[in-house]
Amino acid sequence: AAAGAAGGPTAEDPWNKGPLDMDGRLYGYLLANTREPEVLRRLRVETSTLRGFQMQVPPDQGALLGLLVELMVGRRRLHTVA
Repeated sequence: AAAGAAGGPTAEDPWNKGPLDMDGRLYGYLLANTREPEVLRRLRVETSTLRGFQMQVPPDQGALLGLLVELMVGRRRLHTVA
């Protein structure tokens, strides 16, 4: 599938399996507004040609997981200081 206008993810990308209860327009908006570092985008696009590419984490889920890790690190730091 072709990359978005800025080279970013699109709803048609094979690794983007949107949730069942989210319509295409809403999921497209989510993908369009997900910040994905350029190096991760290039890596995702390049590895999408390899066997087992379906195991990739879509950009929107990767952003959520990254946020959760940052929150856990912050909590751990607060817990250590307290």
